[in-house]
Amino acid sequence: MPDKVQTIWAQFDKKGRIIDISLSQRTSCRKIKVRYHTANKRGMGRSKGNSHERETARILSRWIFGKENPKHLKRTPLSGGWSSSKMGDVCIDPEIARQHNLKDPPMYVECRNYKDVLQYNVLSWTVWRSPKIYCKWIKEVETKCDGRLPLLVIKGKGTHAWIMILRRWLPSNLLWYAARLNTKRYGAVYMLPLTRVRSLGDGREFFERWVRDGGPAQLRRLVKGS
Repeated sequence: MPDKVQTIWAQFDKKGRIIDISLSQRTSCRKIKVRYHTANKRGMGRSKGNSHERETARILSRWIFGKENPKHLKRTPLSGGWSSSKMGDVCIDPEIARQHNLKDPPMYVECRNYKDVLQYNVLSWTVWRSPKIYCKWIKEVETKCDGRLPLLVIKGKGTHAWIMILRRWLPSNLLWYAARLNTKRYGAVYMLPLTRVRSLGDGREFFERWVRDGGPAQLRRLVKGS
């Protein structure tokens, strides 16, 4: 639920501390506004997560398969729990894949919708260290990706979604990728707005280059050595 604002009347002592409050107006009290957050209604958090996954699938589908094909990718049933999916929270539509003889892109998408996810001090990131809130997510996608390029898509409350790509997920020849990931970079992490993913160029070309440069083998070595 959104934050709510409540008007109350409060009485203060000489040091400015509240000693009494009332919901009705009093002559000895001062009018103030209190902002507070109410708990989500049952099922609302799941609904927001599903919506985030559907929007991510639509944008990535247009990037990889063309602007005219926003439905080639879809949200994976059971929020990534569908056993036949190897792409995480999004998957290629099986009927469209059969009709057009399409293969899964070599990516693993993890969508996270968390209230304060983008309010942490990302400027404190270093080459070897990320904020604690992301460490668990990063370790999870590295374990699950199975040699596919992880795309951690994060969205905070009232913010646009961002794609997080770690430097260690990219091949050692970083120049080609850095030129396309010309966006916010914090140490070892690239942050790209989801709506600007097309600035990376053609999606198929991007993944073909990543596979050709040895990205899958590098990821497997990374997971094996962790």
